[in-house]
Amino acid sequence: MRVYVLIVLWCVFPDSFSKAQELKVDVEFPGDDFLQIYSPDVQHCQLACTQHPSCLFLLRTDHREKDFFNGSRSVSNIIWKTFHCYLKRTATGSPFQVVAQTGVTSGFKLVHQDNKTAQELKVDVDFPGDDFLQIYSPDVQHCQLACTQHPSCLFFTFFRSDWVKDNKTFHCYLKRTATGSPFQVVAQTGVTSGFKLVHQDNKTAQELKVDVDFPGDDFLQIYSPDVQHCQLACTQHPSCLFFTFFRSDWVKDNKTFHCYLKRTATGSPFQVVAQTGVTSGFKLVHQDNKTAQELKVDVDFPGDDFLQIYSPDVQHCQLACTQHPSCLFFTFFRSDWVKDNKTFHCYLKRTATGSPFQVVAQTGVTSGFKLVHQDNKTDTCLSSTYQGIDFTGSDYVQLTLNTSDDCQKQCTSDPDCAFFSFTTKTFPDAESRNKCFLKFRWTVPTPSVLIKTPGLVSGFSDASYKTKEDCKEEIFANIHYRGNDIENIPAASPQHCQFLCNRHPRCTHFTYTTSSYSTKSEINMHCFLKHTQNVSQLKPVIEEKLFSGFPTQNCTPSNVWATARYEDLHFLGHDYHDFKTDSSELCRETCTKDPNCHFYTYALPCYHDENIRRGCYLKHVMALPIPEKVKHSHGVISGFSLRNCSESTAHPA
Repeated sequence: MRVYVLIVLWCVFPDSFSKAQELKVDVEFPGDDFLQIYSPDVQHCQLACTQHPSCLFLLRTDHREKDFFNGSRSVSNIIWKTFHCYLKRTATGSPFQVVAQTGVTSGFKLVHQDNKTAQELKVDVDFPGDDFLQIYSPDVQHCQLACTQHPSCLFFTFFRSDWVKDNKTFHCYLKRTATGSPFQVVAQTGVTSGFKLVHQDNKTAQELKVDVDFPGDDFLQIYSPDVQHCQLACTQHPSCLFFTFFRSDWVKDNKTFHCYLKRTATGSPFQVVAQTGVTSGFKLVHQDNKTAQELKVDVDFPGDDFLQIYSPDVQHCQLACTQHPSCLFFTFFRSDWVKDNKTFHCYLKRTATGSPFQVVAQTGVTSGFKLVHQDNKTDTCLSSTYQGIDFTGSDYVQLTLNTSDDCQKQCTSDPDCAFFSFTTKTFPDAESRNKCFLKFRWTVPTPSVLIKTPGLVSGFSDASYKTKEDCKEEIFANIHYRGNDIENIPAASPQHCQFLCNRHPRCTHFTYTTSSYSTKSEINMHCFLKHTQNVSQLKPVIEEKLFSGFPTQNCTPSNVWATARYEDLHFLGHDYHDFKTDSSELCRETCTKDPNCHFYTYALPCYHDENIRRGCYLKHVMALPIPEKVKHSHGVISGFSLRNCSESTAHPA
């Protein structure tokens, strides 16, 4: 008998392990059972054998009646029970018998298997009982993912949208047994069952559920321009697990563009219902913020502004938002905006939640979010040129040249030039054609408003202004050189004013007003930069509470102004971060260590507002070249210096 069995095994299973993994249809391995379970198909039965440490081979039955001869006795009218899986073992690792038998399938455990079979869903198959948790799922993939992520779940049954017997639609039942397999497996229309995934990448959870609502479970409502932004907001919020977004085609009430961030203890919605006009989904596990970088054309984020600048295009506006530490999103008014004079206005915005409070459709504007994957470097290449656009103001040199390319090259070679405008041969004023206007923009951060305020201390980052040696100061007290003003800018001290004069390409001398110079506070602590062709012809006038002087020659001016501590002075605005600390020195040290911080203001313990006391306010000024104004102008071409551009980006095709 043993010889016969070995011959049968050799005939049925050639000497190849790949063949051993093949299932043997209408072949039975009788006896040797140690466990009977239910399996929806023979692949699951084989997987159960593979995962059980004692199982070596298996048999699964089909549902049919059959008379057959078993050993020495006749067994008639035996009914093979549907979905029965028999796990088997022997001391030798091989069946003691192998016989032909219609209605059964046999096989061996898999040695190298990737659980692909377990990941296959069993449509119209129910695993009744064994539930330990019921949740709501929008589809079977989410139900399977919930089972995969729950440490106790081994398999599940999901009631699909075509289930009609009762109100269990969208119910997901997480299940477990001691054996790891269902005790029962039955055919059932309208349900899908399956097993937890062993190797899964959460791709299913990232899929959006169109016209599906997860009602309730809200903890925060924000505005989003589209469902991708809503999903990104959920992903970035530490408490959010899933969300529902009301799309632009929602018509029942005024919830259009509403994004509801949601959470539950189980991590899944308590309800899932079909609802036209909404899209729901789950937070992203592995996401690269690409969606947030997409621009929203004809979408406005009204309100939430903290700074308005001019930008020639939406890319420049987005870059400004990215480089500003406080900016989270923006709205840009394009050249086709016609309702008022906001063309080329770029509004930088922020909220506590990081998302706009409102999102509305608006022709002529484009909105978006700051870019996440870029390093905020200030030496950005701005290679675009703008036909019919004038960067008005900020001129310091006017040249006559042949082309706009020549003008841009001149700007690039001049270290003081930030951007330019060039008048072409079609410019309306014939005498002003072929003119190249080089324009200056401050690259040194300085406060825009200085206010004398008792109880405050302000200062600059020590990292921003370092000099190797001090120049001899040519600053004279109570002296005024009247007239010839080209610009006035707030300055903290006469030395600060001299530093600014050194940095301006046209400044030949300056006058500084002290904090008590005038009853008009708006001109106090200002630096009046001046220009003359012949400095030797200047006539000084004696006037108290003024300082005048000249830029330093052949050396860098002293940085004593940058290391000073300015008591009772407020550097107003430009805040991007604040916190409580015990001293102004700690505030200064924090500013110095933070590369975004250019200057600071600290509220002493004696400050009149107790809510502000011991507050350290770090401040930042953008280094991105920003024109003073941008407007339409026929026959004008404008652009930026190409000093920060490589060969490939300086002249795009």
